[in-house]
Amino acid sequence: RYFMILHEWFNDRVLFHLIGFLVCQRDSISSLVTLSGKYETRENFRSALVRRVFEKTFSVLSRMDEYEDQGQLRTAVVEELDQLTDQSGRSRLLPVLLLFNIASLLANPKSNSRFQFNRFKSDAWDIEHIRSVASGFPESKEKQKAWLSNVVQYISNVEDGCNIDSNTESDRSKSHNIRQEAVVLLGQKIFNSDNFEVLFNRILDLFDPNGSEEIDQSIGNLTLLDRSTN
Repeated sequence: RYFMILHEWFNDRVLFHLIGFLVCQRDSISSLVTLSGKYETRENFRSALVRRVFEKTFSVLSRMDEYEDQGQLRTAVVEELDQLTDQSGRSRLLPVLLLFNIASLLANPKSNSRFQFNRFKSDAWDIEHIRSVASGFPESKEKQKAWLSNVVQYISNVEDGCNIDSNTESDRSKSHNIRQEAVVLLGQKIFNSDNFEVLFNRILDLFDPNGSEEIDQSIGNLTLLDRSTN
């Protein structure tokens, strides 16, 4: 009987993700089996799981009975999300970001993709900034060469049509000149770090003109990634 229950949960894509999330939040399989026994239909069980997911993710929803409709629930969730920053701590951020990854998959009913909970458990996943907090000027010559090689490859891909770029003709001309200068600098027997710094600043001015702006510290600039993707 237990095998058939687990088999049903696995084959139902929504149940698979809801239960997978709750297991990641340290709910035991036995407690979820007990919970399922309280409901006669799969739909009612699924609704109970959704409720449990939200209660575990958002502190303001720990007493969901206090909210009269979905509008109030939405407002409460938005207000809590607005308060979350990169300083809120892993224990608060990780459930929200994990739920976001799962909800993104479930948002497409035509997709058969599933979140890989086994990789989430075994691989090194962490909370990362989408837009980097620091540009990270490469200090060593080896890192400078690697950084410049990546720039050359990127510009070459754009010029070959691998990327669709909406920059002006002037910007395309500037990027072409930068690529040529970068190739020359990389080809020199003695790599000149002073010349690299000048070229580095020109590259940032062209490709990241807003790089000096204050970085968004909100949860909107955070994502949950495995190490290899990061």
